[in-house]
Amino acid sequence: MAVFLAIVVAVIAIAVIVAFMNRFYRKSTRDIALVRTGFGGQKVVLSGGCLSLPFLHKVEEINMRTNRVEVKRTGDKSLITTDRIRVDVELEFYVRVQPTADGVATAAQSIGARALNPDGIRNLMEDRKPWTRCTRSAASSSAT
Repeated sequence: MAVFLAIVVAVIAIAVIVAFMNRFYRKSTRDIALVRTGFGGQKVVLSGGCLSLPFLHKVEEINMRTNRVEVKRTGDKSLITTDRIRVDVELEFYVRVQPTADGVATAAQSIGARALNPDGIRNLMEDRKPWTRCTRSAASSSAT
């Protein structure tokens, strides 16, 4: 009887551990890196996984693929050259995160959850004043 009770307790304990790990263990893939912050500091996971308890940690997913970001400046947002000609511009960028712990941590800090889709990166780039100044400067200094 005692052996049977020990086996039942062991099976229940294993089931609880498996359910716990299934719920709170996060795995990274080749395309997505994880950045876990909170209790215990920052941990960057490029391959493997980490235990993430929702009340102690926050996990950000960072896209490791190369994203094509298209930015269009047309109509009211078009650029003006030195000849005072309005120019419609379409720019295409290829953006990716460096596959190092520092690169992923920097992307998580500056881009965050917007790194998962090109629309989030495009909105981020369009709202930045230095980027707008650079495109205006390039358009005004270009020869027609």
